[in-house]
Formats: sequence, C-alpha cells, structure tokens
Amino acid sequence: MALKYFLWAAWWLSSGVSCAPRSAGFRPFPGTPVIWQEDDRGHVAEVPVRRQLEAQDLGLFVRDFGSRELQRFLSLEQMKPAEDVNARDEVPCSTWFCARHHLAPMTTEALLAGPPGARPPVLPLAVTKSKDRGAAAGFSATDAQGHRFLIKLDPPHHPGLSSGAEIMGNLIFYGAGYNVAGAFSLHVPRDAFQLAEKATFQLSGVAERPFTRARLDALLANAGRTREDEVSAAAIPWIEGEVLGAFDMMGTRADDPNDRIPHQHRRSLRASRLLFGWLNVHDASALNTLDSYVEEDGRRFVRHHFIDFGAGLGSASWRRKDVFEGRESLFPLSRLLASLLTLGIYQRDWQRDQAAHHASLGQLPPALGWFHPTHGWDPRAFHTNRKVPAHLRMTPRDGYWGAKVITSFTRAQLRALVDFAYAGRGEADAVFEALVWRQRRIGETYLRGYAAVESPHVEGSRLCYLDIAVARGFYPAAPRHVFELLDARGRLVARADMVTSQARLCVPLPETGPARQAPYLVMAIRTQEATHTSRPSYVHLQRGVGGRLHVVGLERID
Repeated sequence: MALKYFLWAAWWLSSGVSCAPRSAGFRPFPGTPVIWQEDDRGHVAEVPVRRQLEAQDLGLFVRDFGSRELQRFLSLEQMKPAEDVNARDEVPCSTWFCARHHLAPMTTEALLAGPPGARPPVLPLAVTKSKDRGAAAGFSATDAQGHRFLIKLDPPHHPGLSSGAEIMGNLIFYGAGYNVAGAFSLHVPRDAFQLAEKATFQLSGVAERPFTRARLDALLANAGRTREDEVSAAAIPWIEGEVLGAFDMMGTRADDPNDRIPHQHRRSLRASRLLFGWLNVHDASALNTLDSYVEEDGRRFVRHHFIDFGAGLGSASWRRKDVFEGRESLFPLSRLLASLLTLGIYQRDWQRDQAAHHASLGQLPPALGWFHPTHGWDPRAFHTNRKVPAHLRMTPRDGYWGAKVITSFTRAQLRALVDFAYAGRGEADAVFEALVWRQRRIGETYLRGYAAVESPHVEGSRLCYLDIAVARGFYPAAPRHVFELLDARGRLVARADMVTSQARLCVPLPETGPARQAPYLVMAIRTQEATHTSRPSYVHLQRGVGGRLHVVGLERID
C-alpha cells in the first residue's frame, strides 16, 4: 500500500515538470488485432526451380566477404529493423519460423520428441546412395518400414562427437521454433546396414558408380564405435516434400511468390546467429539450409529448414573442433594484416589457448572437442567460418529476441536434452556446463540491453507486465525500474520509479490530469543498475470503449 501512495505522489509531482517534446513523436499502432500468422502459405502452382548453391560456393564466398560487405559498411543497411515482426515485437508464425517454447512453454517430453512425424529408423537399413557433400562421411538409407534417412557417421575413435552435436542442434532449433528434420542416435552392429539393389555413389561429384559392399564396409570400418563391432552415427529423417536445394541468406526467391521479405531482413534468420553461437556451430551458412516444396490442406508452397548441426559443440564434423573455430572467420583480413605488419607479435585471442588445448587433447573424452565451460566466452565475439548476410545485420532488438528464445530453456530441460543426445556418456556433464554458461552470458549480454518487458496488459487502472531478465535471474541485485508516461508526440506526462526484485510489475496509470483524456499514450520503461541503464521498451496504449486504456503495441528501438 505504501508503494502505491509513493507512486501516486510521484505521478502528481512529475506530471507538470515538463511538456517539452522528448522526441519527434511515435508512430502509433493501428489498434487492430496482432498478426500472429504471416501470410506466406499461398498456393504455388508451379514447382520452383531446384537451386544448386553448393555449385556457387566460391561466388557466394566472394560476395559475402567482398562486395556485399563493402556495400553494408558504406550504408546504414545493417541497422534496418527486421520486417518479420508484429505489434508485440514478436516473429509471427510462417514457413520460416513458428514460435514454440518461449511463447508457450513445452514439456521436456515434447522437446525430446522433436519434430512431429520424426521417428527413429527401424532396422535393418538398406543403403541406397553415398553422401556426396559435406565433411562428415555417410550415406542415404531406407529403413524396414520404407522411411528414408541420411546416416552421418561419427569420426573414428570419437563416437558421439558429431552425432551428439547433430541431435542437440536439431532439438534446440526445433524447440526454438525453426523447421528441422530431427535426428536420432544410432549405436548398431555393422550388419544392420545392408546394400540396396542399384545403390550408387558419385565419383568426383559427377559420375554415378555402383556402391559396392567393399566400399560400404570401408566406410563403416572407419566410423566411430562404442564397442568393437558397433557403429556410432546419427540418423536424420528425410525432409518431407520435393527438395529444392538451399536458400540464400540474402534476397528472395524469384520463383516463390510467397517469399516477399528479403532474407537478410528476417529477424528469425538474423537472430539465429545467437543460437548457432550458443551451440558453437561454426559452419552455419546458406549451404546448411534446405527448401522443400510441400503440400498441406490442398495448397502447395515452399517451407524453409535449417540442416546439418554436426559441426556444433566440440565437433568439426570429422574431427574435434580446434580453438580458432567459432572465434574467427576463414578470412579475417584485419587480423591477418595485424599479424603480418607486426611480424607475428600481434596475437589473436584464440592463440593464447592453443597450446593448452593441444596439450589436453589426450585427456579429453572421445566426444568432447573445444567446447569447455570457458568463462571468458563472449557471444558478441562468435564468428562463423563464412560471413552470413543475415547474421551481420542483427540489431540489438533482434539480439534481445534471440536471447529471450535461448534463455527460455530451463536447466532441467537442458540436462535432459544433453543426456538424450549423449546417451548418458561422460561427455554430457561438460557439454551441459558449457551450454548453461553460454546461455547465461547470452542473457546477461542481450536481455539487459532493453527493459525486458513481456506480456504487457492493463489491469483496472494499472499497467502490468513481466520482466523476464529479473524472472530469469540476470540481475544480481534489485534494479530500479523507471516509468515515463508520454503522449503521442513524445512529451512527458508523468514519471515514477521503483526498486524491486519482483519479476511481475504493475504501475498505476494516472486517472486525473492531462493523461485522463489523452486518446493515445506511450509508457517508456527503463531498467537501471549501478553502472548500466537499459534502452527503453515502449508500451503503446490506446483508449477504447468507455475511455479505458488497452495495450496496442510493444516497441523497442535500435
């Protein structure tokens, strides 16, 4: 009760302090229902052309490292707000992303189940074709029920290394809301793999040749195994629909009328950088994506997937990850020049860890590479091998949203996911500790960048909301919450503040004075610590029937 009287006093004292505009004004929200479904499932009668981005690998590399990078730096394009965002600063459901866990918390069982329809293979497996691209060895196969799978073998002497990363990547990205195939751990005897009639492999990436039993045995003999005759691998279900190849991380598909937002301006793609950083997937790029032409409810359209997480965590697909992977790109021009001009005196940050890492390789468990609970890890310093156009355009708002998704996974859920991916192996403890540490660093870095206002709504004469940075423990002490009520032109109407460690907060809305008749108001909310003040989050309020205020929008500005 005392707090309520204090706040009312603050309103009255501050309501006449200043009427000078704080800004040029706000773009009002229309007050229409919030869009939670992007209209991108329209019928596409003609099958889009299959893309072969892999064949354009060098061109993409030059474009993203060269001309497009120069264009990005010479303009303000990288600060352009994302376009796949609704009035609640959320990403609507689409063929790219459909929010799951962070908006409607899933049970651990639902997270572990993965994508609907994804089921582990039923043995035996009939091998039909070798895997032609990518670092990991493997092949396509059909199980006893006729379902197709991609089998990715673990590297020799390292059972669980890439398969554990593959399974974790699929489970996390699925829980976040992305389209993935799913993945299952395989520990089966060699004779579980049979050779299908007319099985083939591609010689030098061009000529088809018969896939012989001798070739299959050689692949299996060189795979990781937990026991002498037991092969360790990941089984990845075939993606539904007609495969159209990878999608570019820039531009749109000209032959898909539903693809209207340039990919580099999709928040769901921009903020994927944080998920890849969390999981340490250093080879994330357009080449690890896949479009498929699917049919649903009588309509045919394109659905977009992330694939291939085998180079995550401590894995580099066919070997352990080294210290530089995930810490700089393949062509770090400025760092290379610094080393050259100083005759090697300039040391990149990963070089300080290299000797210690190499010395410890013999003591590491087989499925663990460079993925330790390193307390110096900074999510802002994560680098994929290639420059990814969408990632380079991630704004603080996109980062906040990505951190909200990542920190929605609880410790208990992460523990269950890791145990499932590593089948109770000893490496699970180290992987779990590293994931928890990285998750916390992402939350501290990005969730405190803005006032972490979620689910704002009006209760009677109060504006209430949940502060998820407080709820998830990212403030070491009770922060100060500062509230400024502004009119539609950005002029201060009233001000209040409170210091509290409560996550659910309510602040009174003035019932007298200039705000009483204002048709549109904006509540600017900031969070202050001893040495840091967040960017504001703006809750937009409009008067409706009976003159009552209701929330019409939640806005964050870069």
